[in-house]
Parts: sequence; C-alpha cells; structure tokens
Amino acid sequence: MGHSWRHRPPIGIDDASTYRRPFGLETGMVGFPSACPTCGTIRLRWITRSGEVVVRYEHPDGYSRHGDERLSSGEWRRAYVGHIFDGFLSNHDRR
Repeated sequence: MGHSWRHRPPIGIDDASTYRRPFGLETGMVGFPSACPTCGTIRLRWITRSGEVVVRYEHPDGYSRHGDERLSSGEWRRAYVGHIFDGFLSNHDRR
C-alpha cells in the first residue's frame, strides 16, 4: 500500500542520538527524518554539504520477514486487506 510519510523537523548530526548515523559519515550533514504512522518505520535522509544523499530506514520489530516467511507484494496486500476487513467486521459486531 506504500508508506504515508509524516515529515519531522531537520536534525543536525549532533542531534542524531535517537537515529542511526550513516556509516563513515560523521560531520557536515543534515538529517531529514520522516515517520510512517501506519507501520512505524522511520526514514532518515542524510544530506551532505556537497549534495550526497544517504537514506536509512529503521523498521519496528516484526516488520520484515526473511527466508520462507517472506511474503510477496501480493501476499502482503491480501494479508493487510484481510486484517482491515476483520476490523470492519469486529466493529460491525459491536453495534
């Protein structure tokens, strides 16, 4: 379904205590954090003075599956929509 990014104020490299810094890049960068309220993923775009962009994603526990547990895009959408329908049915039963 895609992320629904909510942008947060830019941060300096010294303010990055709550975010992972890009490996090997320590100074002269500004971070632009965004959060997806749907899944809890944080995206942080680090931009250097020269214009280089390094993007990092921080996913909540249980976000991704690997190996045999990995879902295709279609499987993920079916599971997600099924979950949404279950919510609608639960709300309907409470009336």
